[in-house]
Amino acid sequence: MFWVKSKKYSVLVYFLLVLFFTVTFFYRQTYALSQDISVTPTSFNLSLKPGSITHGSFTVINQGSNSFQFSVYSSPYSVSNEDYTPDFNVLPGAPKVVTWFGFSQNSGQLNPGSESSVDYTITVPSSTPAGGYYAIAFAETHSPPTTNGVTIN
Repeated sequence: MFWVKSKKYSVLVYFLLVLFFTVTFFYRQTYALSQDISVTPTSFNLSLKPGSITHGSFTVINQGSNSFQFSVYSSPYSVSNEDYTPDFNVLPGAPKVVTWFGFSQNSGQLNPGSESSVDYTITVPSSTPAGGYYAIAFAETHSPPTTNGVTIN
């Protein structure tokens, strides 16, 4: 989680690093490939003032036995109703919080048992009004091209 607060302004940025699981199976005779990705840490708590910049990092880990390519990106985030159903659309009139975030890499390749550190930068515009703002980051695997079999994402 990213909490952005100031004495003069109260700006809340909730930035979840959510593990977006894309399990890919493709069959070649009796061979099945699965991709196991995880992200650590999964959330952060920060206090930032409008106009400030902060830096940090998280790690993408390949816990599987096969190599894969991955991508990292941010998306708007909000919840609706009592069930807290996630919504990944920009709310009307809300700042585009995803533009506040930058990543040192947007994609990479991970071999089995390896990890990659991804640096992030959060730049809160100085004109940001008081309120709560939310975004989410995804780490997602990509399936290799197949010439036979089935790919399920």
